Amino acid sequence: MLTPKKKEQKEIRKKEIERIALINILSFKTISEIRRLIRKRLKPNMSKIQIRQIEKIIISKYFNMFKKIKKSILNSYNQSSIESKFLIENTLKRKLTFLKIDNLKKFPTTYEFRITNHILSNKSILKRSKNLALRTTKIIENSLDKGFSIEKTTKLLDIEFGFRDRHGKITRKTLNLLKEGKLTRTNGHIYRTYRIARTESMRMASLQQYKRFEELKANGFGNVRIQMISTLDNRTRPQSIQMNKQISTKNGTFKYPNGQFYKHGLAPAKWSINDRETTIIIFL
Repeated sequence: MLTPKKKEQKEIRKKEIERIALINILSFKTISEIRRLIRKRLKPNMSKIQIRQIEKIIISKYFNMFKKIKKSILNSYNQSSIESKFLIENTLKRKLTFLKIDNLKKFPTTYEFRITNHILSNKSILKRSKNLALRTTKIIENSLDKGFSIEKTTKLLDIEFGFRDRHGKITRKTLNLLKEGKLTRTNGHIYRTYRIARTESMRMASLQQYKRFEELKANGFGNVRIQMISTLDNRTRPQSIQMNKQISTKNGTFKYPNGQFYKHGLAPAKWSINDRETTIIIFL
């Protein structure tokens, strides 16, 4: 069986993780800006009009953040095109001129991209931005109504943003990890944007592999298959452990724990969200 070298697989995996981390840092910086904005403008006797003004600014900042995430995820697809071609040619020890490098400017409206288009459409981005901003302003309004101090209000906002844990504590180490994009908190906005970034970035890589898979089949490589590679650590889901190193059918589908066959990245949300798997092209 012809497979990419372990070192090459590791390098590609590293690049995928780096792309996801960059998107997470983008989320962190945006939320940091919002945090500083609120701290600067927060006053004990704020009017409803002042709170709504802050809310509008927060909606705008979140919207711009998601637009940048959308661009980054599209870039993940384009970069995966170069990486998958490199792996295939290195595995076969020959140049393949029919493997064309993608440079998409926007997501195609094909079936495979339907999920990404739905999640990252302008309408969806605006709705998500509004929801996040409304949650933020609701905390401010409730805190002021209850007579909480500015200090207590900002601490509650920090918990919502993910800068502190549910007990209101944060360590220097945690802050550094957040800045580096290596850590997310499940109680804050950072985690929600990170989950979108991770799931969609990995899906982009999978879609690129399927494109290569179909190109190879169309050019007479009947022995081509796709292999699933999972990240194995204490955060890996049982499904990923079970499916690690599974080789696809000749149609490129994998058998999931429910006994059904799906293409990786196009399985139902139950199997796709928080995905920590990648795929590689192999030759039987």
